[in-house]
Amino acid sequence: MSFNRSLFAMVGAAISTEARAMANGDQGGFTFWTPNINIFRDPRWGRGQETPGEDPYLTAEYAAIYVRALQGEAPTAGKSSQASSPFSSPGRRRLRVSACCKHFLGYSLEDWGGVDRHHFDAKLTKQDLADTYLPAFESCARPSRGGASAAMCSYNRVNGVPSCASFEYLTSKLRGEWGFDGYVTGDCGAVADVLETHNFTSDAVGAVAAVLKAGLDTDCGSFLFPEQAGQGQSNDTGGGKGLLGAFRAGAVSEAEIDTALGRLVQTQMKLGLFDPRGTPESNPWAWLGPADVDSPQHRSLALEAARQAVTLLKNSGPGALPWGMKTRARL
Repeated sequence: MSFNRSLFAMVGAAISTEARAMANGDQGGFTFWTPNINIFRDPRWGRGQETPGEDPYLTAEYAAIYVRALQGEAPTAGKSSQASSPFSSPGRRRLRVSACCKHFLGYSLEDWGGVDRHHFDAKLTKQDLADTYLPAFESCARPSRGGASAAMCSYNRVNGVPSCASFEYLTSKLRGEWGFDGYVTGDCGAVADVLETHNFTSDAVGAVAAVLKAGLDTDCGSFLFPEQAGQGQSNDTGGGKGLLGAFRAGAVSEAEIDTALGRLVQTQMKLGLFDPRGTPESNPWAWLGPADVDSPQHRSLALEAARQAVTLLKNSGPGALPWGMKTRARL
């Protein structure tokens, strides 16, 4: 992982340029559930290669800069890697693609010691949250920093409450304190977990009401929309109810559904999905096409990014590999 802020910006801009070019040609989508900004505290977690690492400060810097570049803010050529921002000035234009802060919150376990991510309850102190787990998400979500247009709640619980059913974090913290102005999605199957693995509610109607009232807007899976069953993951049963069932039961209101829908449509509008096709004057990203994919400039950037990020470790000293059968190492 590099510490070069300008590199974060250039890589984000290159990725989203190619992504938007593919989407304009109907070869891809406009919403990207990236970056993964969970803290890589334990090397046994199998997804550490997706993240910037174990440093909350570095992860927060990466989150803000990468997201701004991904969504379309142009980095300034020649800006120092030590500068606080590689952009000339803060600003928001049309989204090139939509970025997503994930996985919110306290998520860095897949399956270990008989506990998997669908059942895990992260016991986090206020200090550990403030020092370690919240800074990157605040940096990603705040409009004055990353300004991400989406956030994803995680499978696990945090201090007893499923992340996707936490009003404290999805509404009070994310929208209230940080000013987040995007939509919140559940990870794939995470809404089903509220009922089926965390047993946080007694039935599917209660689970739908819990997540919607907490601040969730959509679901990667079929729990909210059981008519899509078969397209989600194996733990997406939908309970035969879904959002419509919860509405008919009076557990959620039309106004709550409208709020969630409005946040989704707002992101679509920022992406220009309602603009007439072939009108670059109204959408600055409409002109991107095949020539912007796998360009020589982007190949050169990929090589430079690899060079800056590689780390060489010297295998020497009393703990050098290979270890003998009788050697014991203390970790």
